[in-house]
Amino acid sequence: MSQEAIDWYLRNGIPGDGDIKMTPVPSVVDSCITALRLFGTRTFEDVISSSVDLLDAGNEEWHPKLAHTFRRMIEEEHISKGVREQKLQSVTDRFYGRHESRNDIADELEADYVSKGGFLRRKDLAAHFTTIEEPINVSYRGHSIYKCGPWTQGPFLCQALCLLSDFDLTALGHLSGDYIHTIVEAIKLAMADRDYYYGDPDFVNVPLDVLLSDEYNRMRSKLINKDKAFMEARPGDPYNMQPVKEISSFRPGLAELPHVLLLIGGATLFQRLLVQMYLKVRETGANQVLPLVID
Repeated sequence: MSQEAIDWYLRNGIPGDGDIKMTPVPSVVDSCITALRLFGTRTFEDVISSSVDLLDAGNEEWHPKLAHTFRRMIEEEHISKGVREQKLQSVTDRFYGRHESRNDIADELEADYVSKGGFLRRKDLAAHFTTIEEPINVSYRGHSIYKCGPWTQGPFLCQALCLLSDFDLTALGHLSGDYIHTIVEAIKLAMADRDYYYGDPDFVNVPLDVLLSDEYNRMRSKLINKDKAFMEARPGDPYNMQPVKEISSFRPGLAELPHVLLLIGGATLFQRLLVQMYLKVRETGANQVLPLVID
């Protein structure tokens, strides 16, 4: 991203829904194709054909545009050389402007960004690659809970469960007032730590090991009062092992939580929650989301 763009965001912040300047690089395309390439067996055409049929039968303005984009990606798979994995790489390279000769989709995306006053350019698209990383994992009453890292809000659920580990929820009665109150208070504490400490670990230090530790959460869980609902945010201090940070400020912000649902047969559904950053790109329709089946 250009220095001009960085300076603009520092002055103005991230704009509201509908402004092209809030649009990120459409990562879902590379995420889905990377998953298909590494863990699937089918071709891009196999998994996207049903979506193209749905788009052809649709009546939204963006339906034919996205169908046209998908058909060009299918075309790329047909004409590129190599085995299935190499062909899939060519498909995503064409979309993101990394292909050695065919980058029409990325060029159209850039033209749309420019025409609407956005800052994203083809070089930003080309710089995007999906990384593979180990998920965050905690154990709760014999169950293993997995979430993405602190670049999402996912680990807060792991922490909330850690905070609840010493509570006998069964004795409280399922969905009783005390049951719901206890869970909500645990979620509040976990979200306060989320808002204060989470960020992209490539750029900020997130003390996640401590935030998910038994010692820290046993200390924090004592803040849950069965007779009182706290309205203020109360982040803890994982660096000094204090239950509440002395000087705290609530910093509510937007977060993304990718979910991957794995079923028998390899059905995978990618959802982006809380922040819907998908705008309808004029020529490609590429910022729309459709389910993808990996098999």
